[in-house]
Amino acid sequence: NRVRQNMASVLTKDLKLDWRLGAEWFQLCLEDHCVAANFGNWSYFAGTGGDPKNRHFRTISQCYRYDPNGSYVRKWINIRDND
Repeated sequence: NRVRQNMASVLTKDLKLDWRLGAEWFQLCLEDHCVAANFGNWSYFAGTGGDPKNRHFRTISQCYRYDPNGSYVRKWINIRDND
């Protein structure tokens, strides 16, 4: 869920994209997705539901807090060492 929340923050708050694009992409990628939970979480985080607060994660601080060694980021993002 933390990944979905961070993605929702970047896509909806930083890139100003419609939350439904992220929800649809997650639905396609997750093998065990629950449509109601997925769309509900995206809508909630985007602030379009019944609780329209501004939920904007500081992505870098989230990395430091939940992935201090960067192992998750390195697993999914191709990071090259300086040549």
